Amino acid sequence: MRISVFGLGYVGCVTAACLAKDGHRVLGVDVTPSKVVRFGRGLPTVVEPRLDALLRRGYRARRLSATADARAAVLATDVSIICVGTPSRRDGSLDLSAVRETAETIGRALTAKTSRHLVILRSTVPPGTAESIILPALGIDGAPTERRIGFVVVPEFLREGTAIADYYHPSFVLVGSADGQPDGNARTVAELFNSTRGPLTWVPYREAEMLKSVCNVFHALKVAFANEIGTLCAALSIDGHALMERFVTDRKLNLSAAYLRPGLPFGGSCLPKDLRMVLHLSNRENCDLPVLRAVMGSNESHLLRTVERITDCGGRRVALDGLAFKSGTDDLRESPLVRIAEHLLGKGYDLKIYDPAVEASRLTGANRQYIEERVPHLSSRLVTTLDELLDRIDVLVVARHRAELLERVARLGRPPRVVDLAGPVPGVEIVVDAVSKPRYPHAVAASAPAPVNLEGA
Repeated sequence: MRISVFGLGYVGCVTAACLAKDGHRVLGVDVTPSKVVRFGRGLPTVVEPRLDALLRRGYRARRLSATADARAAVLATDVSIICVGTPSRRDGSLDLSAVRETAETIGRALTAKTSRHLVILRSTVPPGTAESIILPALGIDGAPTERRIGFVVVPEFLREGTAIADYYHPSFVLVGSADGQPDGNARTVAELFNSTRGPLTWVPYREAEMLKSVCNVFHALKVAFANEIGTLCAALSIDGHALMERFVTDRKLNLSAAYLRPGLPFGGSCLPKDLRMVLHLSNRENCDLPVLRAVMGSNESHLLRTVERITDCGGRRVALDGLAFKSGTDDLRESPLVRIAEHLLGKGYDLKIYDPAVEASRLTGANRQYIEERVPHLSSRLVTTLDELLDRIDVLVVARHRAELLERVARLGRPPRVVDLAGPVPGVEIVVDAVSKPRYPHAVAASAPAPVNLEGA
């Protein structure tokens, strides 16, 4: 296949070298003359292990060349891959000028071409870039499924220093299309990336654009977390390296998919207590732990957003599916669902609650005291069957993965609005609320929702 790669920096040079290794004819394009000269001679434009050898091999096989003439590059190839830089501005936004200029240049060149051409966006961009910049620049209105100009987003997940290994052994190859489904470009995309070990995963444009940044944000969060734990451990005469070595051996909860689904705030008798204890220790030892200190505020912001989602639905009769901090227990202490119920009752909502593990008459001690302070007359709010819960309500708040409940909702003649805090149930179509934009100043700075599933806590 004949491919033009726009941008010969860390991403473009590696991408071009790997494509040439796979047997494609690659034409590198850049506005910097020195990069064009070096790449055209089979020399790397960046420092990266194994890149020199790949480029030499491609050059000797006459599969690599370079030019500064973007129009000629488009006309001479079947696929154009945009790998130009998107540096940060002072305000934190990305400078998309190179992406815009490249897309517009490709779009103008394509007006003189009659054969089919695929454009791939590989640069890191904010969600919405494909729809607001790339598609208009290419002259594409809507989904480009059966048009002579195709377009997909294939973000790169290459780490400097291991970029070539990352190219051939990714966790997945993410492909963004208009509707998130394989389209008329699927065969070409599969051929381009058939040498990589990761599966092709098709998603909507915006998800493809967003996931790269989300991954990097999580990596940054992990580094900050480990450093703050190390700081506190040092103050307490604990070996932080040894402690974190034990920490990472837990693949069930610590390094896993556990607690990584958007939904409810965290709560219960353990997580808030231990977080407060760690913060108390940091104060005592005069340790500044800004990431850990922000967690409680983020959790509170998310709880307020959750209440807002419910109240924005419009109805006054609300059914709450769940009350304890997780399923299978009657422990109500610091349950986010109790907090939600407290907010709704305080606003005058007619509230029904279903939680088969919770019986008001069996609550004792701190558990009973906590709920009596938060939800007075709990027994009058509890119902014992799903039929009672769904009878004459305007809004249903689903906090558990309860397929039976949602299947019943789908069969109702006049289904309520559903606020889904537990995640979708496969095969069940329901009408859900629109997620509200945050109205609280502190919610904007701490918008990442806390873990949903506390089953392992």
